[in-house]
Amino acid sequence: MSLMHGAGWMLNTFKVFYGFPDCLGPWFFNHLTSAEEFSFDPQESAPLGDAGQRHVFNISLRKANMPRLRKLSLGNIYLCLELKDFLLRHLDICKDLDGVEGMSWSELFCALADKSPTRLTCFSLHWDDDQEDLPDLDDDMGDPMLVAQVRRKLEIESDAMAFPFGYCDVFEKYGNATHDWDANRAAFVQGDDYRSYQDFMAIVESNATGNH
Repeated sequence: MSLMHGAGWMLNTFKVFYGFPDCLGPWFFNHLTSAEEFSFDPQESAPLGDAGQRHVFNISLRKANMPRLRKLSLGNIYLCLELKDFLLRHLDICKDLDGVEGMSWSELFCALADKSPTRLTCFSLHWDDDQEDLPDLDDDMGDPMLVAQVRRKLEIESDAMAFPFGYCDVFEKYGNATHDWDANRAAFVQGDDYRSYQDFMAIVESNATGNH
């Protein structure tokens, strides 16, 4: 269920919501010491994670400790320091990470790879946009130089991946997140996100096949 006002305002713009995310830790997340699976998705009406955007709030995972965690699934969480720290604290015990959408993807992937998790055998990312749509090469408002660079890169590296919503803007009035298309294109051309993703996935795949 997505809690969105009929006129378009997201839940994260309402004052009644402002203090609620901070309660999730003391009331719930901090007490999941026996949890083996944890799935959390605040939906697109109120994404969490303080990435320096408008209408953003902490995830309330800063003090959460789940020593028995084996499978983690997160959705509608902005890339942020709190998310990275939570993942790093649980990477050695987790076997399955499933994520859906201030920090770049490469920074997150590099931090995860540096941890060299030995038990993680599955990591997946899901989003609504098709891979070929993420650079939005038909965007008339986009930087034409960036669009041309993306086209050239795709000719050379047809399997290169783009990663959405690490680079986004939150609309001040309605609170909804939208792609920063030029930032997505620039990151795609630079290639750090995909390279760091490949490095991290090499570790995960090695764990899965037992070749580490």
